[in-house]
Amino acid sequence: MTSDEIGAGLPPLPRGRSARVLLADTACNAVRYQGALQASPLLEVIDIAETGPWTLRAVAQQHPDLVVVAERLPDCPGLEVIRRLRDPDLYQTDVLLLTRSRDPEVVMAAVRLGVISCLRQPVEANALRKRVETWWAKLPTALCHGATTLTQSEIDQILLSSRVTPSESPTVKGIVPQTLQLVAEVVRRAEDELSAVEVARQCGLSPVATRRYLGHLVELRWVAVRAQYGGTGRPGQRYRWSGDRAGI
Repeated sequence: MTSDEIGAGLPPLPRGRSARVLLADTACNAVRYQGALQASPLLEVIDIAETGPWTLRAVAQQHPDLVVVAERLPDCPGLEVIRRLRDPDLYQTDVLLLTRSRDPEVVMAAVRLGVISCLRQPVEANALRKRVETWWAKLPTALCHGATTLTQSEIDQILLSSRVTPSESPTVKGIVPQTLQLVAEVVRRAEDELSAVEVARQCGLSPVATRRYLGHLVELRWVAVRAQYGGTGRPGQRYRWSGDRAGI
């Protein structure tokens, strides 16, 4: 099996930068979400906005990739904020809605406004992080790098990635794309070689799972591995970013 066949269906790697995320919620909730999002090397929280006008101003000035909006802000409904964000004169960004409502009309209104996902509150911070990582992993690389022209395959990928579902189905050998992206980003950003245990610690994964993902990245030729001798027992393995795959 070739490396191209192994990688079929997986998101392009690497992104080259973190996703810039704006949190629009009460300070108490936003700070809790911020800790989980900042723990991911794929994500960067650029600001916290506690009101509707504050959110609009932050979008206009800071150009986030994603705005996470609570349905109930202190001064106005989150849906109203999203409607204002769709003003063509304002910088256009993706939006994820956090809602306490059980009303299907609320969800449908959000869908019509083009949100990438809705999460029921109260939201576990790590659940939010995983949903945002999924969105960023599915987003075509061309958009992440500010491309001005697109191929047909990139257009198709944008349309397929316009919604984020609750979970991503595992692909080749049980590899989950957003987790593969996370492991790859950790290795890519490292200034020196890393062991599987060091990568696992940064990703929040078990060493066993991390070795499986690292092995897959080695097969794809995104990561190189070498044996480290000198100790007792089996030689250790050290991983470094290779990125010699075409298109990286």
